[in-house]
Amino acid sequence: MKKKWKLQLIHHSHTDIGYTDRQEKIERHHVEYIKSVLDILEASENGSRPEWKGYKWTCENYWQVERFFEQSSDSDKQKFIQYVQSGQIDISLTYLNMTDLVDNDILDAMFKKGRKFSNEHQLDLDSAMTADINGFSWGGYAETMHQNSIVNLYSCLHTHHGMFPLYKKQIPFWWETPNGNKILVWNGDHYQIGNDFMLIPNSYRIDNGTEIVTSDDQMAIAEQRIFEYLENLEAEDYPFDFVPNMISGIVTDNSPPNPRLIEMIHKWNDKHGGQVEIELATLHQFFDFLRKQELDLPVYAGDWTDWWSDGVGSTPPAPTKIYRDAQQKYHLSQKLDPQGKWGGVNLFCKKRSIN
Repeated sequence: MKKKWKLQLIHHSHTDIGYTDRQEKIERHHVEYIKSVLDILEASENGSRPEWKGYKWTCENYWQVERFFEQSSDSDKQKFIQYVQSGQIDISLTYLNMTDLVDNDILDAMFKKGRKFSNEHQLDLDSAMTADINGFSWGGYAETMHQNSIVNLYSCLHTHHGMFPLYKKQIPFWWETPNGNKILVWNGDHYQIGNDFMLIPNSYRIDNGTEIVTSDDQMAIAEQRIFEYLENLEAEDYPFDFVPNMISGIVTDNSPPNPRLIEMIHKWNDKHGGQVEIELATLHQFFDFLRKQELDLPVYAGDWTDWWSDGVGSTPPAPTKIYRDAQQKYHLSQKLDPQGKWGGVNLFCKKRSIN
């Protein structure tokens, strides 16, 4: 290879509500995943699992954190905040992976949830990631993010159904909003592309559509795939000597955290760190690194094309129609009762006495 490379991996769990399982079950999974991360980090610090030193986790959205705080002890909440402050846990300020079916009012309200949490706990959160969403509105998404002090966006597309803006992957650019503000974007690859590197022991990947690769010692497979991946980037005239990728605990949506990843990273760096250094980073840490590169990046404005918003590619027209109808009724209710005095959850939950 022509370069000394830095491969940055962001460890997360893709939240996919309703497609892989029921919402309440997915909620329980993600709450337990965060609790597992706390245990992993504590074990890496107290000496019981020193091989996990350097482990980091990024919550893909604020919804995970919201659910965790509703169902956890004060002690676990305090640990979580401490690990965010120390840079071992990060939070993407997207609420969920939302399409343009969600209008600006709802989108702004959801971004404000994460921003409020960040401000209340004095956390340095300024980044967001999306996964499995192939497009974003210009006036809505970009401007609404900036208004909520979200200045970095990492996009992980679903390449089975759509391709990359600008016809390229793994490129950064400035996304200029209608008001002239700028969001730093990393236009990334698929949200589990890092799993192709086989860095997590006992994980799997289907090769050539037929062969299932499993191995207790996967270093040889990892070497083949990582070097081949970076050599391909060089052949494509990729301009940088670093590249980020997302990685999950296993190759599935809603996957658990896996501390064996950091074990493999340590082994890799001991053997190949002089040529290819692998770093486990959080979302914020990657963008902090990117901004320090002082790159001359292009500036683009406008919408990203999308295949989700009209419902054709994801759900039948009937559910989309139901959502649109509910959205219209929500806005009508807001106009008739802007203070929520005559409707809302609290009103219907009140006990009524009958004379």
